[in-house]
Amino acid sequence: MKAIILERRGEFAAALREDGSVVRVRNNGRVGDTIEVEAELVEFSAPRKLTLPVWWRKAAGAAAAVAVVLGGSYTYLAVPACAYVSLDVGASSMELSVNRLGRVISVSALNESSTELARTLSGEIRGKPVEDALHEAVELFRHDGYLEGQSGVLIAGITSGSAARSETLTEAVEQAATYGGNVDFALYPLTVSEAERGAAREHAVSGGRWAYEQRQAAAAETPAATAVPGDLPGTAPD
Repeated sequence: MKAIILERRGEFAAALREDGSVVRVRNNGRVGDTIEVEAELVEFSAPRKLTLPVWWRKAAGAAAAVAVVLGGSYTYLAVPACAYVSLDVGASSMELSVNRLGRVISVSALNESSTELARTLSGEIRGKPVEDALHEAVELFRHDGYLEGQSGVLIAGITSGSAARSETLTEAVEQAATYGGNVDFALYPLTVSEAERGAAREHAVSGGRWAYEQRQAAAAETPAATAVPGDLPGTAPD
């Protein structure tokens, strides 16, 4: 059975299992890691008179609180975000928060006009693997007419402190867009730094749109002799 490490002390860790119980395991993993546990070996029970350490009680209490709030999804949603994927289609702009388990833990509207779409999308993909979530997001955008014909554009901004994770998320975006071989819209997956994401927030836009516009502006100033193939639309010098 899978479990998530909540806290650790020395060689022992408190882990939250999928059935909602907290068990004591010998494991050198980090807080937030998913591990496999064998119930018959690690099930922790204490006599009624035994006082558990404070840290252990805190871990159990946190597990119970998360279970009440999030129900069956808590084993994935309790792990904090470590990467972000912004999605811009038309005037709508939203951001997916992804944790180290590769699960989408939230969908945030980045402007007022995106509130309803973000709410709908959250109901469909929250708690799902990011690959499945992105596929469903693209299908929803298609269904709602955001990606119709050659005028359809999807800008995806990927922010992560890990180069490997950033590459994985970029591939997930590209696979979602090309699912079934039906690529009928323009896709721009962009790696967005933490600094760019922060600047974007200050200007009330997504990291992806901010990076897209900044790179358009930079490409427009690039001399023809040094222009790089693959520049964004409208940026090629005359």
